[in-house]
Formats: sequence, C-alpha cells, structure tokens
Amino acid sequence: MKILGKRQLNSDNVELLLIDMDGTLGFSLIPEELAISSTIKFISEEVSKLARNPVSEEEVRRLYKEIKDRQYKLYPLQTNRHDKTLRFRMLLEQLSHTRQAYLPPKMVNKVMQVYWKVFEDNAIPYPQTHSTLEALKHRHKVIIITNNGKEEGEKKRKIFGLEYHKHYDLFITSEELGETCKPSEEYFDKLVERIESSLGIDVDPKKAVIIGDDPSGDIALANMCSVPSVRVKKDLHASQQPKNDLEKASVEIDELNELLDLF
Repeated sequence: MKILGKRQLNSDNVELLLIDMDGTLGFSLIPEELAISSTIKFISEEVSKLARNPVSEEEVRRLYKEIKDRQYKLYPLQTNRHDKTLRFRMLLEQLSHTRQAYLPPKMVNKVMQVYWKVFEDNAIPYPQTHSTLEALKHRHKVIIITNNGKEEGEKKRKIFGLEYHKHYDLFITSEELGETCKPSEEYFDKLVERIESSLGIDVDPKKAVIIGDDPSGDIALANMCSVPSVRVKKDLHASQQPKNDLEKASVEIDELNELLDLF
C-alpha cells in the first residue's frame, strides 16, 4: 500500500464506496484487447472474401484506430465513445466504402459475436473480488460504476459474477446517467443524484471514496470532484504512471483485498 495524493483519506469518515468495474474488480481490459485483435482478424478475412482484393489485418487495425479516434472526438465524455458495436459498425461502413464491397447489415452481429466469445473466454473476476465486496458491503454502501453502456455493463457484471445485495447496493452504467461519463463533474453530479434517488439517502461527497484502476478516468474524476481515491494497480493500467497531479490517487494498492485494511 502506498500513500500518494495530497487529498488525505480519512477511513473512519467513509460511508460510500464508488467502485469502478473494468480492471478494478476483474481482469477485463487485457481480454478486451485480445477480443479486439481477434475481431480485427475476423473482419479482415470476411471482407477479403467480398472485396476485389484482400484486406490485411494491418489495414483493418489502422482503420480501427482511426475510427476509435473519430468516435472519441464525436462523443467527448459521452457514453457512445465506448460503444463497441457502434465502433465496429463505423469500421465496416468505412471498409465497405473504401473497398467498394457490399457488407451485409447483419455482419456487425457476427463481428460482435466473435468479440464477445473471445472476451468471455478470457475475462475473469480477481480471486479476492467476491469476498472483498461482501466484507465491504457489511461496513459501507457499495456502488459499482462503469463507463460501459447498459448492455455491455450488464454482460460484464454477469461474467464477473457480481450479485445485487450480496456484492453491491447499486450498479450504475454511464448510459443510465445520460450523455456523460467519467471523468467529468457533470457525471459525478448525476451519479450523486441517482444514488440519492435510488437508495433514499443523502450523499456527502466528503464521506465518499472513488476506487478504480485508471489514473486518467477514475482518479482524475475523484480529484476533479474533491473526493479521496484509491487506485487498484491491476490489469492494463497496472504500470501506468500519473501524467499530472490530477491523476495521482490518495492511496495505491496492488491487490483488491487491501481495501479491507483501509475500510
């Protein structure tokens, strides 16, 4: 455990734990990269059958990165920026145009089947996830938050085996909060409103803690909103260094069950 940030964490004062899902509660970001790579290979093979000339994986990968960048610019800090179905649909439309090949509208469904098959084969909760959440829930309100859309978030929740009442009090996707996502103050304001209306409680941000793996998302959100934070150094972001003070957590931990020593 490492104390880092300027915002001091007063564990005795904590009532509400806002816990990110991907990378924080389970191994999912590296599996996501594996799923994307397999899907790109599938697209290359399928489009090559329909186009006049073969389409290499390298070309599809390059276009995927361009489409992702375009998606992020089109939907800044909005839920749609993380929508994989939308991203692959945009990619197929681009390939159809540049390669002058007719790609059936239902092809995106096959593409997503490939993506989810590989993801589900590789994504798993951490060994300590369930027991840690159960113990934390006996002591505090546990809210699981994710930038995923509702459908993707629900799929991942089931893959991680997360159960309402047993592991958390509330599960909230960005899609349910409207056109906003982490990290933004608007997201946090809407998150607080949703928690208060759903649980019938008054939320005091000074008694909340944000727990996540991503310095530029979870930790930046915490610092924007003057909330203490705990960074879980796991999965794809494990070795990522904070780029600035906004990305520095109050505390860093290597294993999820270290939360039990804090809360």
